[in-house]
Amino acid sequence: MIGFEKLNAKINQDAKNTADEIICRAKSDIESIKLEYAEKKNAAHKEIFDSAMEQAESIKLNARSRAQNEYDAIVKKHKDSMIADAVDAAANEIVSFKEEKYISFMSGLLSKVLFGQIAYEKERFDNCGENITPDKYVLVLRKKDRDALGEKIIASLRRSTVGKIPASVLDKVVLSSRTASVKGGFVLEAGD
Repeated sequence: MIGFEKLNAKINQDAKNTADEIICRAKSDIESIKLEYAEKKNAAHKEIFDSAMEQAESIKLNARSRAQNEYDAIVKKHKDSMIADAVDAAANEIVSFKEEKYISFMSGLLSKVLFGQIAYEKERFDNCGENITPDKYVLVLRKKDRDALGEKIIASLRRSTVGKIPASVLDKVVLSSRTASVKGGFVLEAGD
C-alpha cells in the first residue's frame, strides 16, 4: 500500500502544482485586466476632462463675444443717439437761418453734393467706361423751401459756381414739383 500512497501523494502534489499554476496565471490575468481597466479609466477621465475644458473655453469665449457685442451695440446706440441729437440740433439751427443765409448755406451744400456727384460720374466713366451722367439733376426740397426758396437756391448755386462747374451741368439742375419729408436740407436725384 505504500506504493498506492506514494501514487496518491504524487497525484495530489501534481494537482496542487497545477492548481497553483492556474491560480498564479489567474492572479496575473486579474492584475493585467486591472491595469488595462485603470489605463482605460484614466484615458476616459482625461478625454472627459479635456472635452469639458474645451467646452468651458468655448463657452467662455462665446460669453465674451456676446458681452462685447452687447457692449458694442450699447455704444453704437449711444453714439447714434448723440449723432441724431447733433443733427437735429444743427437742422433746427439751419432752418432758423434768415432767408439770405439759408439760401447761401443750401446752395453751398448743393454745390458740394453736385461736385461729389460729378466726380463719381467721371470715376465710373474712367474706370468702367460707363457714362452715367443724367439728363438732369432734380432738387427735391421740403414744401416750405420749394415754394418760397427753390428757384432762389438754384440761382444762388449758379452764381456761386461760375467757372467751377460747367454751365452745361448747372443747366441740368431743376426744381422738382415733388417735396421731401425732411426737416431741412434737400435730396438731389441724378435723373428722373
